[in-house]
Amino acid sequence: MYRLDDRVPVKKSELLTYWPICFLDARITELETAAYPALDELTSKYSLDKS
Repeated sequence: MYRLDDRVPVKKSELLTYWPICFLDARITELETAAYPALDELTSKYSLDKS
C-alpha cells in the first residue's frame, strides 16, 4: 500500500482513475474553446426578435 519513501500518499489505482478524468477535462476545454466562436457566428445570424 504505502511506503515511507512515497512522496504522494495515494494508491496507484487512485492515480490510474484520476489520470483519464484530467485528460478528458482538458479535451473538453479545448473543444469548448474551438466551438464557442463557431456557435457565436452561427447564432449572430439569427434573431428571436419578431419585429
